[in-house]
Amino acid sequence: MSGLSTLHNSTVINSEIPSHGLFWCGASKMKISRNYYTYKRPYNVERSTIKSFTKNSRRRLMDKLSRIDRSKHPLFVTLTFPDELLDIQDNKRYAKAFYMRLHRAFPRAGWIWRLEYVTRKSGVNVGKYYPHYHLLVWGIGIPDVDFRAWVAINWYEVCGSVVAKHLNAGTGVERIRDNKGVFIYASKYLAKVNGDQEGLPGKPGRFWGVVYLENIPFVKAILCELREEEAVKLIRYMRRYARLKSHDYKSLSVFCDVNFWYDNLVKILYNSA
Repeated sequence: MSGLSTLHNSTVINSEIPSHGLFWCGASKMKISRNYYTYKRPYNVERSTIKSFTKNSRRRLMDKLSRIDRSKHPLFVTLTFPDELLDIQDNKRYAKAFYMRLHRAFPRAGWIWRLEYVTRKSGVNVGKYYPHYHLLVWGIGIPDVDFRAWVAINWYEVCGSVVAKHLNAGTGVERIRDNKGVFIYASKYLAKVNGDQEGLPGKPGRFWGVVYLENIPFVKAILCELREEEAVKLIRYMRRYARLKSHDYKSLSVFCDVNFWYDNLVKILYNSA
């Protein structure tokens, strides 16, 4: 293999290397590409009106999460709306107001948000779709219990609620405490695909986004030059690891323990100690 270089995860690849690997060490993603510029084609797609959280949107969200330092454990925040809120179609206005408060109070915080619609199980709006928000938040510099109280009070005020029950039960804050936790929570809450949902209030717009990206602990990718036969062999191993069907992959990304693959790259390729 040739020499290595580092590349920030959000930077567009501009390399003459025909085959290469990208390793987000410390995170959860690796990608091997064969003859990148030979196979790359113009890709222009006209985006349609957003109606639901699709599988492609889920893939982009999981890809973003896979580039975050696994040793930095975020807070998982849930924000729900009270039944008494009449203009629920304008729910993103309330979320934006909360985000502004969050940034003013914690300027070093960054977060990834996810909008989800679920049917109410009780109350005056039973059976109707109602939105709530999930957030993964990094960079909060106060004890979790204090932040939990801050979230409850500020979300209560943003919603203009007059019901004490919403102050006590309208929010949730939980610390993710292990390396796999982000993906577990993402699969269960953030990246759950609901499919097309008829009868959503208003125009839902985007279902997820990143706020203050510079405060989220993304890792840098290591760019590794590969010969074509090395790239093909790695893709074959990655395909077996991910239990994917046989295919002539031009490139392949997997979520895995990247450090293990990178540290054992020579052994994997050449079966040497």
